[in-house]
Amino acid sequence: MRSASAVGAEGVGFGGARGIGKTSLAAKLVEALGVDLGRGVVSAACPFDGVLLLETRGTGDLLADIGAGLGLDVETLELSQWVDAIFGVLQRQSWLLVLDNLEDVLLPSDDERAGRAIVPEVGQLLNGLVYRSHRSQVLLTSRELPRDLAEQRGRNGWVNPKLVGVEEVMGIGKEAGAALLRDFGVVDDQAKLEEISARAAGHVFVLTQLAAFAVSELDGRLYRYLQQNLELYTDDVSQILMVQLGRRTEAQQQLLKRMAVLRFLTDVRGLTFLRLYADEWETDGRLLVLDGSPMRFSKVEQAETQALIDELVRVSLVEKVLEPIAQVRQYRLHLVVTEFLQERFKSELLALFRQVQEFYQRSQQSSIQDSQDLSELAQQL
Repeated sequence: MRSASAVGAEGVGFGGARGIGKTSLAAKLVEALGVDLGRGVVSAACPFDGVLLLETRGTGDLLADIGAGLGLDVETLELSQWVDAIFGVLQRQSWLLVLDNLEDVLLPSDDERAGRAIVPEVGQLLNGLVYRSHRSQVLLTSRELPRDLAEQRGRNGWVNPKLVGVEEVMGIGKEAGAALLRDFGVVDDQAKLEEISARAAGHVFVLTQLAAFAVSELDGRLYRYLQQNLELYTDDVSQILMVQLGRRTEAQQQLLKRMAVLRFLTDVRGLTFLRLYADEWETDGRLLVLDGSPMRFSKVEQAETQALIDELVRVSLVEKVLEPIAQVRQYRLHLVVTEFLQERFKSELLALFRQVQEFYQRSQQSSIQDSQDLSELAQQL
């Protein structure tokens, strides 16, 4: 971002395959600018007045989230006013906006407007970050380049490289990959670790899963196993995820599958609800106690959930995030794991979605509309 600022670029975009390391690279860059991501603190050395990091995965309120992060009272604004209000802040102050997994707000490849923002106002914001006058910069990660970054009067969707720096993330080098494996506890010698990294094309998520598998199942010795199972070198992460899933207990597998319906970070209490949920809860009164307050779980039930989730974190199937202000541990699946589970168990997860949908519609606690597709339901829950 320092070099981008020097040449006048308004933003930098990292593109690349799923799990290749775009988010990790963006995080390293932000930390280099003086941001302590663990504590949510910006140091005096940071060249920006403020830094706003947003993961766009599963959110339908990107503009509201940005506005709230910039200190705007979004409740008083109409959707049509949000873009101008956001730029009002960006023109007065120097902000770094980090938008991660931006592909989730873009139209899919089978749409005639593929690559443009689903919500037109989001497209206006993205375009304005490039072509409107302001003092801020944006760093985004996406599997595909948003077409709204291009000059709208042009017909070819060409993004001006003087205004938008685009970096294709192709994976980490073999030395960095070897270091990642060693940091996880893989004990093969340096030459073998570098060979593993090179054959996995430096794919960060694949290397992470291989390392977790080696430490949990192979006493840290990975090379010989891979020589006997060469298919695990593929960049098709489903191969290693199939192996990982097969090694998990039935209770762990069920929790993973149910976590695939989540859109947001969730604490142990929420995961306990997810783990224990059963159809009969809707009729036996367990969902609500007599005074209408949410149901409670025993310490034993929550401890059982914690034990399951700790093991899934240990093998790198679940991410643990420490909320910096409240210091509360929250959990989620890596996006790659979510997509793998949603594809493999689509009918089962769709049935779970519909059960939740029916419950909320009957209890009049939500305005969820009828949906037939898993991806449509995922946007609503």
